[in-house]
Amino acid sequence: MPALRVTDKTFEKRGEFLLGETSVILSYLEEILAVPGTMLNKDLPLQTRARTQMIIDASLHFTNRVWQMSVKKDWLAPPSRDMIWKAIVTRYLRNTEAALGELQKEMKVVPTEGDQLTVLNATVTAAITFITQVFPSAKLALTPGGDFPLCGELWKAVMTRPRVVAYWKEHTIVDERWTISEYAAAGWVAKETAKYDSMQLLANL
Repeated sequence: MPALRVTDKTFEKRGEFLLGETSVILSYLEEILAVPGTMLNKDLPLQTRARTQMIIDASLHFTNRVWQMSVKKDWLAPPSRDMIWKAIVTRYLRNTEAALGELQKEMKVVPTEGDQLTVLNATVTAAITFITQVFPSAKLALTPGGDFPLCGELWKAVMTRPRVVAYWKEHTIVDERWTISEYAAAGWVAKETAKYDSMQLLANL
């Protein structure tokens, strides 16, 4: 389980506390790092907050569900690969595209230069980054003429930020494994993807 140890400086007597769970850590960081005057998630209307949380939870559930499959050596080979794409990935992308579209009527969902990244931005970007590493052909569906253009626009807006690009390069994030399983290592994923990825998967959208 991810954890974050925090030093509380808001009181005269400093203390430390430990945060667990990805969603809690991200929500804490989003608020504590916010520039004064930034509209926080807690300040949004209830319906908007609910829509936002729905997308965040769906993104975290999606990645966790697929990562659990990485304990098996053949998880990226057919028929497991086909099941992941048809039953999990396409459903996530379709639902997220629709949910972002509805949320966009109430707030900005695609960050522009200078905007603080949100938990929503982080969780959706992580999920889509994972998808594009396992299913590179899916990138075509994320383009303006594809099936999930809004997902692609959000993903690109985050992943092309200079500081994000620099961080990934400095820490060689692309070479890190997604889970503790040896079958989630970057090299293994790339090898299996090279064998099985196909543009044909887009025909199944």
